[in-house]
Amino acid sequence: VNVCALIGQVFSTLNRARNSLNQLIKRKEVAFLNTVPASLPTVEADAARLYKLFYHLVENALKFTIRGHVRIDGRASPTGVTMVVEDSGSGVADDKYETIFNAFVSMEATGHRGLGL
Repeated sequence: VNVCALIGQVFSTLNRARNSLNQLIKRKEVAFLNTVPASLPTVEADAARLYKLFYHLVENALKFTIRGHVRIDGRASPTGVTMVVEDSGSGVADDKYETIFNAFVSMEATGHRGLGL
């Protein structure tokens, strides 16, 4: 899978949604940055699942970041590729770290349910 191209597709899809459909995201003062280098090597993976993974990670970051940035980045290492989705959102409270990967856990302030990623 060409990760750079795949992230470009995720970025493009979410940017279109941000600009036309999702008023909640559109109103926010959030810079949406794709800094994945074009030179990133390809990886052996299921492209559809990888797309879905990054789509949901970035969508979640956009939902819960009011001001600042959401950035997608990547780097090659001798053992593979490391991808980073970074945001300047409020983060996860210390007392929630143990449960954030449990299905259907909700952080009280948001009322949202899901994996809480």
